[in-house]
Amino acid sequence: KLAEKTMTATKDVAGFITTMQQSVRRNSAKTDETTRAIAAGTDKAHASGVMLEEIVGIVSRTSDQIRSMAAAAEEQSATTEQMRQTAEEISRISHDTSDAMAASARAVTSLAGQARELETVISGLETGQAALPA
Repeated sequence: KLAEKTMTATKDVAGFITTMQQSVRRNSAKTDETTRAIAAGTDKAHASGVMLEEIVGIVSRTSDQIRSMAAAAEEQSATTEQMRQTAEEISRISHDTSDAMAASARAVTSLAGQARELETVISGLETGQAALPA
């Protein structure tokens, strides 16, 4: 009877060992699967980091371009203001020149009138009929 109990106990122990071995194999397979998943996650995290660095670079370059555009717009605005002031100055000079030309024309007309009067006086002196203009 002891032999039977020993045999039964041995079979039970063998069954437990087999069950434990199967459990260890399943756990080992799950550990391998988890390791692969962690490696894949690490690769994706690294790739995400690289992409994030690229995005930061793009944002930085875009920001630089926006600053350059703002500076160019400011410079263009200043140039436009300077051109407006120059156009106003040219307009003022043109107006002044026009006024001066009108004054010159009046002076020439007056001088021509005085020259005719002088001619009349000289002509009168030459003929002996000196007449003073009115």
